[in-house]
Amino acid sequence: MKGDKLKDLTVTLTILIMIAIMIFSAPQILRIFLQTDYPLEVVVSGSMIPTLQVGDLVIVKGGFSGEEINVGRIGGDIIIFPRPGNPSELIAHRAIEKHRGSNGFYFRTKGDNNPMPDGWLIFEDEIVGKVIGRIPLLGYLFMFLQTPSGLAIAVAVLLLLMLSDLIGFSE
Repeated sequence: MKGDKLKDLTVTLTILIMIAIMIFSAPQILRIFLQTDYPLEVVVSGSMIPTLQVGDLVIVKGGFSGEEINVGRIGGDIIIFPRPGNPSELIAHRAIEKHRGSNGFYFRTKGDNNPMPDGWLIFEDEIVGKVIGRIPLLGYLFMFLQTPSGLAIAVAVLLLLMLSDLIGFSE
């Protein structure tokens, strides 16, 4: 009986370790596959409502030249770029105008829910990528797991799953 429990615990632990490896390697794999350092981003403001909602997780693909970015108030690509003056904050807004400069393309952007275009132009080299998909509400989970309490709860749940056989929850 104890041998069976030890075997079950070993199998459970092995599976959880494999899941952890996949979770921690997934961002690296996505960075390579989607050609951007920011393949998954959480929508944190309402500037793109109704297209993107707060809490959506957006999938971002990089590797585009300015020539490949479509513009327009309707149907223009949603691009991700660092906020001018605060490069640690990324913004997802629609490319509404494209201008060719001597060094490449510049873009005027606008949040779908904002009354006016943004007060800046974004150079093509500043663009992190284009939004190619969204998963509604999943961003809330990502935000929660980045908090100390969210991480603690996730670790506690994993430990509880690992130890459930030893403390008798499975019988």
